[in-house]
Amino acid sequence: MLFITVQPDGSIEEVEVDGETYPVLSAAVKGWIEPVHYADDLEHYHNEEYLYAEGEVFQQINLTVALLKPGAIVYGPVIFTGGVDDEGETRGLNALRALQIKEKAANVRQNLDAYRAQVAGWPKPEPSVSITAW
Repeated sequence: MLFITVQPDGSIEEVEVDGETYPVLSAAVKGWIEPVHYADDLEHYHNEEYLYAEGEVFQQINLTVALLKPGAIVYGPVIFTGGVDDEGETRGLNALRALQIKEKAANVRQNLDAYRAQVAGWPKPEPSVSITAW
């Protein structure tokens, strides 16, 4: 099965999985997994707490996710899969979905490279936290 891991900067890694999928999904997002459903043949998993195992908070928004699912704000790495079958087993990506992910990730890399060339020392985006009084 083909999965694709995408980092916040659009860099990707293709992952071939033949056995148990949970360890692969968890390692890709560096912790507990949470799914986001796109279509019957596409979903991604991200770190449900946006935390590294050491407790450090992910600080970079995954821009590839934002392109594939407008309005979605996910921090840190994600891993894309082909959804689940009728028995709840994770499926691999088909060729069309893999191509779509690769194209969106390439777009992110190109845009970030162009922006960084124009704005020297561009900082990483910082997450914001707001507290509302009861």
